[in-house]
Order: sequence, then C-alpha cells, then structure tokens
Amino acid sequence: MASGKIVTPDSGVPALSDIALALGRQPRFGGQCREHWTVLQHSLVVADLIKEYPISFDSVRESALFLGALLHDSHEYIGDIPRPFKTADIKKLQGELDRRLLKYIGWTLACWEYRIDSSKICDVVKAADSLACVYEAAMVGPVHYRRVKEWRLSKGELFKANAAIEWYRGKPDDTAPGGFLYKTFVTRVCGALEALRIGKKWSMQSTHTG
Repeated sequence: MASGKIVTPDSGVPALSDIALALGRQPRFGGQCREHWTVLQHSLVVADLIKEYPISFDSVRESALFLGALLHDSHEYIGDIPRPFKTADIKKLQGELDRRLLKYIGWTLACWEYRIDSSKICDVVKAADSLACVYEAAMVGPVHYRRVKEWRLSKGELFKANAAIEWYRGKPDDTAPGGFLYKTFVTRVCGALEALRIGKKWSMQSTHTG
C-alpha cells in the first residue's frame, strides 16, 4: 500500500488514506462512464442518499449508518469490478476484506456495545447503493437516455439524481490526495469513527497530502 502497510488476500488492513487514494483512482462502470466518475464519488453519493430513507435512529446509530455507507465499497481498493463480472470467489474475497477491516476498526465491538442491528444498517446501505447505481447510470454512466426511460425515472427522481451527484462532480484532481473529494471522504469517515469512539488508531495512520 502507498502508506507502507502490507495487505494480502489473507492478512493485513489498508490505512484509511490507502482506501481513499485507491477509490479516488477507480472508475465506476468498468471505466465506461460518459465522464470521469470514481468509486470515491459514488461512496459519497451513497452516504448522502441514506438521508432519503425514513429511519428513526439515535445519533450513534446514524453515525454507524453513515460510516457503513462511506465504507460499503472499501474493498474496492483492489479494483472496481462491474456486477455482471463478480464471480462467487470475488464476492467471497470482497466480503472477507470488509469483515477484516470492520473488525480491525472496532465496528463489530461497537455494534455489540451499542446494541446496533448491523443487518438493518446493511439493508439501508444496500438500498441507497442500488439507488445511486441507477442515478449514476442516468447521469454519468454508459447507459443511453432511451434506457433511462425504460427505468421510468420520474422528473422528481431525476431531480434528486442531479442534486445528489452534481455536488460531487468536478475535475479528476478533486479525488487526488489533498483534493476536495479526498479530504471530504477522509474527514467524514473520521467524524463517524469519532462519534462511535472506534478506529482512532486507524484514522491517525498515514494520510497522503500529495
């Protein structure tokens, strides 16, 4: 890893800065977007879209949900693989990388301590992730507008798509170390970790500045 940490399929956890760096360099949709759009931008959109769901959580559980949304694709530091190409073995490896990271930062212990239903967190994040996929395909992805009509997105839904995605549009440098989107991602992850009182050591590990 760029931080100097060693990560293999069987051991190791990347630094937060490694994940932010990698996600900012990974294009969505197998690199077939109509404009530059990364996994880092997608992760920020998903974290914003969870606000669309009528959930009643206290501040601790909201922080857990927010962190889950931000890190839901953290395993893609090894590369973004479009859904049709994800084999059972790849899904198994991604799941293992996620579990290893969450255990390392203290997520598992926090869920037990605060009595957080992690399955409910996962359900909301998955719904927001799927919604983001449709929105991104409509606005920046490889899908022709005619296909968007087949999804029957209403004008209101397209307006939400624009609002959710437009904020994170920008130059590729915005996702580079020190860039606006890179710093936004790192700052939000650190904020959620602090609220849950976990991951202090992880959040303080090497952070790239250029």
